[in-house]
Amino acid sequence: MAWLEKRGQRFLLVFRLNGSRYKKLLDEKDRRAADGIAAKVDRRIEMLERGEWRLPDPANVVDSLVDDIAPRPVVQLPTGKTLGALIDEYIPSVSTGCLELNTVATLTTHLNRVRTVMGRNLRVESITFASLQKYVDTRSKAKGVRGRPLSTATIRKELVSFGAMRT
Repeated sequence: MAWLEKRGQRFLLVFRLNGSRYKKLLDEKDRRAADGIAAKVDRRIEMLERGEWRLPDPANVVDSLVDDIAPRPVVQLPTGKTLGALIDEYIPSVSTGCLELNTVATLTTHLNRVRTVMGRNLRVESITFASLQKYVDTRSKAKGVRGRPLSTATIRKELVSFGAMRT
C-alpha cells in the first residue's frame, strides 16, 4: 500500500514492496495529483503481486512504479501441456550448443527436481504463486548434502532455472 506524507510544499510517496520500504519525493504540490500517483502505484503493486505486470526496469523499482513507463509483458506459458512434457521439450532445446555442458547439467538437475516435487502431470496453466510457495516450503524441509538443511540459495537457483523456461 502506498501513502503520502507532506514535506513542505510537496508530497513524499512511501510504499512497501516485498518487505522493503521505498520513498520518492513527488514534484506535485496538488493533493489530488499526488493521490492519483499513489493510487496508480497501489494498482501496479497489486498487479505485480498477481503476476499481471512486470517491472520495466527491475533495478529501479521506484521509478518503474511511479513513472508512466510501458510494462514488460508477462509471457504466457503454452497451455495444455504438463510440466513434465514442457521440461522434456525444453532441456534438449537449450543443450544444442548455446550453453556449456556444466550449465546444461545444472539446469537439468534443477528442472528434474522441480518436476519431481511439483509433479510430472501438473498442468502448466495451473501453476500459481501458491503452488510455487508450496514447492519452496517442501524443498526447505528437505535435507541437502550430508544431511544438512537445504540452502535457500539452492532453492532460489532451482526456481530461476524453472523461470528461465518462460523467456
